[in-house]
Amino acid sequence: MSKAKKRSRLQLVMDILEALDQHGELHATELSLEVRLSYDRLKAILKELNERGLIEVKQVENEHKSLMIGLTPEGYRLLDELRRLRKILEEYGLA
Repeated sequence: MSKAKKRSRLQLVMDILEALDQHGELHATELSLEVRLSYDRLKAILKELNERGLIEVKQVENEHKSLMIGLTPEGYRLLDELRRLRKILEEYGLA
């Protein structure tokens, strides 16, 4: 049986940003499933992204522990730049 390739931190961040771009706001648990990442690991990355102003985290009304995650304008800008860099790397056969 082949072992799954481990994603880099950069790839994990890009997967998170792309999922939020594709789906809009997501519950944290939905995002965890979408990017195939444990909730605890996702939570640590989300904390950092939130501190850097790339995502916004909102408490869902009437749901005690439910969080909605969405991209900020800065998060969209970063995602655009990451996509541009990925395209350049692919063109040179480096991605």
